[in-house]
Amino acid sequence: MEYLERRECEYDSKTLVEFYTENDTSTPIVTGVIVFTSTPDKVSNKYYLGPAPLEEMARQIATASGPCGNNREYLFKLEKAMFDIEHEEEYVIELANEVRKQLDLPEEVKALLKPIVSHVSVKSQAHVSTRQRVFAS
Repeated sequence: MEYLERRECEYDSKTLVEFYTENDTSTPIVTGVIVFTSTPDKVSNKYYLGPAPLEEMARQIATASGPCGNNREYLFKLEKAMFDIEHEEEYVIELANEVRKQLDLPEEVKALLKPIVSHVSVKSQAHVSTRQRVFAS
C-alpha cells in the first residue's frame, strides 16, 4: 500500500468505492477499492496540464516521469493490462501508439515498444471477434 500511495502521490483526490456487477447492483462484489483521481484545480494539482490534443499529451507522456518511473512505461503497462483482461479502451490504445510515434529512439528500439498484432479477425455482431496481441516489455 505504501508503494501505491507513493506512486499515485500526484493525484489530488483519493476515494474509497464499491464495485457492482451489471447483474447485481444491490451487492458489491468488491468494497473499499481505492480510486485516485485528478482535478483541474491548479492549486491542489500542480501537475495538471489542462486539455490538449492527442499529439501534445503523447509528447508530455513520452518525456515525463514521476517518483516511480517514466510515464510512458505506465501507459504501456496500462494498455497491456487492459488487453489482458479483455477490456481494451480505444483511447488508451491511440494514446499509447502516439507516444510510440513521439519517442525519439532508433527504429529498432521503437519496434520493440510497438504492440504486434499477430491475428485480427473482425466479424459481424453474430460472430465472436478473435484477436491476439503481443506486447514487448
